[in-house]
Amino acid sequence: MLFLSCENSMKDIQKVTFNKNSPDEVIEDFHVTFIDSGVSSVEIFAKRTEVYKKKQSTTIFKDSVRVNFFSKNGDLTSTLFAQYGNINFTSGNMFVQDSVRLYNFKKKQTLESEELHWNKKTKSVYTNSPVVVKTPDAYFYGDGIKTDQEFNEYTFIKPRGTINLKAKDSVSN
Repeated sequence: MLFLSCENSMKDIQKVTFNKNSPDEVIEDFHVTFIDSGVSSVEIFAKRTEVYKKKQSTTIFKDSVRVNFFSKNGDLTSTLFAQYGNINFTSGNMFVQDSVRLYNFKKKQTLESEELHWNKKTKSVYTNSPVVVKTPDAYFYGDGIKTDQEFNEYTFIKPRGTINLKAKDSVSN
C-alpha cells in the first residue's frame, strides 16, 4: 500500500485563491433603507453589489441600481435609476452612470443624463454632463444641472436650446 501526501503553505494557497482586487463581499439583490426620525428617507436597490472595505469603504452597484427618495412624511417623491453606481457610505457620496434617469412623481418630470452625483448629507444631485429634463409640457436641455434629491427645483449650469412659452390668456377690463 502506498500513501502520498503533499503540503502547501498558506502563501502558496493565497497565490492560487487570493486576489487583492477582489471584493470583500458580493451581494445579489441588495436592498438597504436609511431611516431618519423613524421614517424612510432613502432606499437603495441593486441586482449585484460588490463591497470593498480596503482603503475606503466603497460599494459598487452593477447590473442596475435604483434609489428611492422620500419626503419628511415618508412619501415616495423621486426615484433615481442607472445601470452602474458606486457609493462611499462614509462620505455619503454616490456616483451613477449609464442610462441615468431621475423621476419626480408629483411633477411627472424626468431628468436624463449619462452620469450623476448624489450627496446624501446635502441631499443634492448634480452633474456637469449633458442633461435633458422632460416635463409634461416641454423638453429642456443643458450641460450640467444642480437639483435637490427630490428633483423639485433645478438649475442648469449651461442651458441650451430654444424654449417656446405659451402666453397666458389675459382678461381685459
